[in-house]
Amino acid sequence: LQKEQAFVTVGVDAPPMGDEARYAMEVLKAILSGQGGRLFYELRDRESLAYSVYASMLHGLDAGAFMINIGTSPEKIEQAVGGIFGEIERLLEEPPSDAELERAKRYLIGSHDIGLQRNSSRAMAFTLDELYGFGYQRTLGYSDRVAGVTTDDIIRLVRSYFDLDRAVVAVTKPPGVEPDLGAYR
Repeated sequence: LQKEQAFVTVGVDAPPMGDEARYAMEVLKAILSGQGGRLFYELRDRESLAYSVYASMLHGLDAGAFMINIGTSPEKIEQAVGGIFGEIERLLEEPPSDAELERAKRYLIGSHDIGLQRNSSRAMAFTLDELYGFGYQRTLGYSDRVAGVTTDDIIRLVRSYFDLDRAVVAVTKPPGVEPDLGAYR
C-alpha cells in the first residue's frame, strides 16, 4: 500500500510459555505499553517519534519473542530504532518503580479476570493448558503468579533475554527511504 509511514519492530528472545519468567515478561510488557507506559511517554510524548508504540509478545512451547513496535515517519526511522534501544538499556539503569509495577500488575490481573467471565473463554483457556501439558489449574493461578512478580524479577528477565547484540530489527517503509541502521546490525 502507498503509505507515508514506517513501521519498526525490534525483537529479542523471550521465555517459552512454560517458563515462570513469562509472568515477569507480561508485567514488563504492561509497564512499557499503553498510554501510561514508558514507551508512549518517552517515544511518543517526549521525543515525538511515534504515531503508535507498544510492546507485544509471542509465546511458544520452546521459545518466545518480545517485540517493541513503533509506527513513525520515514525520516524518523533511525531515531525511532535508537529510542527503542535506549528504552531497553534504560530498563537496566532505571528499573520500574513500585508504582509502575503495581499499575501493570493490577491491569494484567483485572484484564485476565474479565477475560475469564465467559464460559467459552474459560473452556478455551483450560483446554489449551491441558493440551500443552500445563494442567487447567495454571489459568486459575495466573493472578497469583503475576501478583508475585518483583522488580528483581524484571531486572533478571531483562539481563537474561534483552541482548541487544542479538536483537532483530525489522522495518516496513515507503519505497525510496533508506535508513542507515548500521549501528543496530
